[in-house]
Amino acid sequence: MAMTRDVFDAVGGFDESFRGGHDEADFAWRAADAGFPTRFVPEARIDYLQRSDVRGVVTQRRNYARTAIQLWTRHPHLVDPLGVSLRGAFQGALTGLTTWGRVLRGSATLEDGAEWGWRLGTLEGHLRYRVLGRPPAPLITHAETNPGGRGMPPAVSHE
Repeated sequence: MAMTRDVFDAVGGFDESFRGGHDEADFAWRAADAGFPTRFVPEARIDYLQRSDVRGVVTQRRNYARTAIQLWTRHPHLVDPLGVSLRGAFQGALTGLTTWGRVLRGSATLEDGAEWGWRLGTLEGHLRYRVLGRPPAPLITHAETNPGGRGMPPAVSHE
């Protein structure tokens, strides 16, 4: 993802409450809502690191699915209202229990890990952000600590 400084300053930076994924989608959607166009650059290249062990894949996909639900609750006007329901998330987790067993026994494939992580994260996201609570408040440090958009955003660490 690339943007001009004007877009970054106008939108306020990335929302660091998205722990584990979807911060870039949230940023892009906020930029679009602010009237900034998206441009496709066919020469652009993105290198992305997928985890190479099953437990790492489970964690990565769990985080992605959980923050997908966070994104859904933060931007309900932009997301398919017929997406995965809480009931669907429970059913997915139940049907994935055999996959979870393979993960625990150490006999799971990377695909098994991705499947179980996604099912678990979807259920966790529904419970955390829709049923038992709300999405966390936006955490946009650039907007809070750098009003007026001068200089570089503060350095932050990401988990």
